[in-house]
Amino acid sequence: MKSVSLSCWIQQDGDREIGSRLVMHCIIGLFQVIIQHQEVEQELSSKLERVESEQQNLAENLSLTQHQLSSLQLEKHDVEKSASRLEKDKTALIKTLDKVPQDHQCQLYR
Repeated sequence: MKSVSLSCWIQQDGDREIGSRLVMHCIIGLFQVIIQHQEVEQELSSKLERVESEQQNLAENLSLTQHQLSSLQLEKHDVEKSASRLEKDKTALIKTLDKVPQDHQCQLYR
């Protein structure tokens, strides 16, 4: 009977060793998965930093472009007002010249 219990103990010990190896294999596999996840997380974190930096640069460029557009619109408005004033002056000058007799106009152009 002692031999039977000894063989059972050897069998149980063998199962424990297999179980222990299986557990170690699972633990190693989990560590590898954790390391892979950390690597992916680091890569994504780097990409996120680059995207946020690019977003900041784009926001700054947008702000600068909006200021330039505003300045150009103001300049356009000023040019349009000047053109309108020049057109009014031209019209007034033509009316004034129309009132001047023909013989005086010839002397004005000489």
